[in-house]
Amino acid sequence: MSTVNRGYSGWPNDCPRYREPMLASLLPGLRDLRVPLAAGFMWLVVLWLALYQLIPTPQEADGLTAEVYEVTGVFGTAGLAAALTFVAYLLGILIVMLTDRLVDGVVFSQPTGRTGRVSESTEDQILALAARMEEGHKSEASRQRAFIQSHAARARISDSLKINMLEDIDAQRLVVQIRKEVPLMATRLLHTNRELFDQYDRADAEAKFRFNIVIPIVLIGALIPIRLTAPWWAYPFYILVAVLIATLLIADGVQKTIDSNDAIYQAAFINAVKFPALEVAGDELARARADFEVREAEIEQEVRDRRRSSGERN
Repeated sequence: MSTVNRGYSGWPNDCPRYREPMLASLLPGLRDLRVPLAAGFMWLVVLWLALYQLIPTPQEADGLTAEVYEVTGVFGTAGLAAALTFVAYLLGILIVMLTDRLVDGVVFSQPTGRTGRVSESTEDQILALAARMEEGHKSEASRQRAFIQSHAARARISDSLKINMLEDIDAQRLVVQIRKEVPLMATRLLHTNRELFDQYDRADAEAKFRFNIVIPIVLIGALIPIRLTAPWWAYPFYILVAVLIATLLIADGVQKTIDSNDAIYQAAFINAVKFPALEVAGDELARARADFEVREAEIEQEVRDRRRSSGERN
């Protein structure tokens, strides 16, 4: 009996539907899960070091604490681990939200107008791109205004209004809008270029991981010598080591943030994705040029008709 050839020789490896590794689809979700879990567990360690002397033993417990010990005994170590993981995840979600705002306000707050979230070369490219867009709008506005002024007798109020709208573009405002659109561009990149998205997502997750464990590491470094009843000289030593580790983590987190955002901007520079702000600005310029070409043709036709009419009278 002959075997029917259905287009592939095996399953699932040779089936086109399964050629993309399943792990590639799971990695972004695993990265999102890791950050709040790590942050939550680190803060649970901080709470335990700070409060463990206040926690009664099973023999001393009463009331609600005794019931918690009883439930833990019923479900065992696995149940306790699952409960702690759930609590750590919920706590981590809140910590990540607060840490993101803290990082935005402290680490990346720069009075120079630069974000600090991209490399200098990428920042220069963004500024140059916005400046070219502004120059294109204003150059077109100047050309249109010169033409309208040379035909002032046939100008309309709407002509000036459209030119004013064309001149309203500002490179700095455009750059601010582009920066706000980075998360949206990451979503677009997920569907257009998976390799670049993975580069962005991996660096972004690593940056968030480092930022979110900085504060608990410093607090753990301060609490450990207290709980160990270490000699006085150990206190500054532990704290100094913790601060040093935190500083290195912050520096590496900044670099990872730069790497992640550079991936998005470089994708835009090679036209793998397009920033909506630039798309809108480009469409407005193209539409203004097209509309004014029609308006130019109308005015020039009026001039020709006027000249023809004058010639016939003469």
